[in-house]
Amino acid sequence: QGDVMAGSMVLNSNSLHYDRFKAFTETEYEDMLYHKDAIALEINSRSYIPRMERVNENTKPLVDFMRGHPKIEKVWYPDSIQDPAIIKRGHGGLFSFVLKNREDSMEFYKNLRVCKGPSLGTNFTIACPYTLLAHYDELEWAEGLGIPRDLVRVSTGLEDADDLIKRFGDALNTV
Repeated sequence: QGDVMAGSMVLNSNSLHYDRFKAFTETEYEDMLYHKDAIALEINSRSYIPRMERVNENTKPLVDFMRGHPKIEKVWYPDSIQDPAIIKRGHGGLFSFVLKNREDSMEFYKNLRVCKGPSLGTNFTIACPYTLLAHYDELEWAEGLGIPRDLVRVSTGLEDADDLIKRFGDALNTV
């Protein structure tokens, strides 16, 4: 629901590095999860599967729209993975793209009517200029690895797919 964020770490006891990682976590790990955040995570996890099903249903049409739009240069989305186990679960709600005219990226972003920020997994769609946020002090390095500085990352939420397509189309029409 966008009201809490946390992470986890799982150690594989069959890993060659298990003993080293286990010793590190025993001496360095500090549990800083606030108890009310743990409660929110548990409550939010109850509806995880139906929410992700909806996210998957919404993301594919939006990605297809973006891929077919003449102002979009490239869309990154893992739907080329054809593993049956992944197809059964879906490819998720996270995708990234760049515009053909890179100078239009910030104008597009400014006019995109979704929440803005560096998060993912919320019930609402959120977008961010990922490379600028994650690699601001090392943009040339990131671009050298093939990560465009004007890449826009989107985490699709529970909104209706047609509504999202309209919002992205409207923002594209401003550039």
